[in-house]
Amino acid sequence: MSELCVLLTSTDSLEEFSIFPVYPISLTAADRAEPLGTKLKSWVDHPVLASCLCKLTRPNTGEDWSEKVASELARVLLLPHAQYEFGTYNDSLPCVLSPNFVPKGCSLIHGNELLGRVFPLDGSRVSRFHQTTHTIDGVFDALQQSDCELPLDWDPPKDIISASEVFTGYLLLDALIGNTDRHHENWGILQEPDEAMARRHLAPTYDHAACLGFNLQDAAKAARLSSNDSGFQVEAYAEKALSALYANQSDSKPLTTIGAFQLAANSHSRATEAWMSSLQRLGEDRFQAILLEVPQQRLSAESSKFALRMLLHNRKRLLNLA
Repeated sequence: MSELCVLLTSTDSLEEFSIFPVYPISLTAADRAEPLGTKLKSWVDHPVLASCLCKLTRPNTGEDWSEKVASELARVLLLPHAQYEFGTYNDSLPCVLSPNFVPKGCSLIHGNELLGRVFPLDGSRVSRFHQTTHTIDGVFDALQQSDCELPLDWDPPKDIISASEVFTGYLLLDALIGNTDRHHENWGILQEPDEAMARRHLAPTYDHAACLGFNLQDAAKAARLSSNDSGFQVEAYAEKALSALYANQSDSKPLTTIGAFQLAANSHSRATEAWMSSLQRLGEDRFQAILLEVPQQRLSAESSKFALRMLLHNRKRLLNLA
């Protein structure tokens, strides 16, 4: 175990580096419930964060820290992303707060609506998953047919010039963190208000809580961390992460998260080099620094070590693709 990894077992170190702020929040009659998704969430007006989405953390999960860590990784990868901050609801329940990224007058059009214009979605399936028309090519076709431009107010890295190339970066993030929640409502475009001359922009990447072993309990993580069985270790767990995207409409199973990125990368070589360059600069020290900034009451030492091993393994797998 490296010296950096040893730091994660130190309570003192965790306390020293716990610098992500935590914002208290209480809901009022003026707040608006958000119907999309499976978690209890509402739009609230916060004195510091302004209009933001408050998402309560479901019991026995790490949805708060995983969402925060994923957004910080998106930031250092130079991806346009929704901001997430730690919060406490009514002084007791953990939550995350995400400032509204939809500018006034604009509207967010989710991927399922865009895909429906290209391929009819299977209306008999209520689930956001198992939609075989949610393919990599289908996403790229939908972005192209909607004349989708780069995200608003975002300075792209060199050689990133199209929405599809940015989305390829989103898939790299998914592969790095093992995000299994990139269904057709967890990406979209922003449409400007002028209907006659409406411009459309790829929305920042958002909703990444289903990653990094967020739903495993510490005992299960400890067992995988200490196991000598290669089929049960953290690395094996990481390699089983499934995307909600398919290669072909006839496929019975979705792609893995790294498979989804690889398929997108095959048709976007220039963008892939740019995103790989960002990933190359993101090493163990940066992973460690982000994890250490999470308050220890949110992220246990076992979860930190598990997440770090996932990130290092997935980073190695991605760089090996080159």
